[in-house]
Amino acid sequence: MEIQRNTHHVYLLMYHFVWIPKYRHKIFNEPYCATMKAIIQKIGYDSDIDIVELEIPEDRIHIVIRENLNNPQVMLCR
Repeated sequence: MEIQRNTHHVYLLMYHFVWIPKYRHKIFNEPYCATMKAIIQKIGYDSDIDIVELEIPEDRIHIVIRENLNNPQVMLCR
């Protein structure tokens, strides 16, 4: 992992999100899994977010992202 530097500080800001469907139903089967990965990667590219890790088992989505201090954290949750 690469430490990011700015003029006055050094930082490594990462977030770990886990999305779980209601009652943990196994809804992310193979045709939906590839589509979800493509959608999440496109959103990360459009929003200038570095996706470090993306894993989609059948019952949840794990994503680890690295963020710049230039983007507000409220935009990450949308």
